[in-house]
Amino acid sequence: MTDSVTIKLELTLDEANLVLFGLGELPSKSNAWNLIVKIQQQALPQLPKPEEEPKKEEVNG
Repeated sequence: MTDSVTIKLELTLDEANLVLFGLGELPSKSNAWNLIVKIQQQALPQLPKPEEEPKKEEVNG
């Protein structure tokens, strides 16, 4: 039986996107898609939330 060792990496957003792009270029038979999804699932909660635009009040005039 092979023990699975988990490692943690710290990448900039640009570096993570480069890794995802490279994985996306691999043929589908490489099963890279599962790794792409796993990286995205771990990365999304770490990204800053886009600021919502304040709602403009309607002026009735």
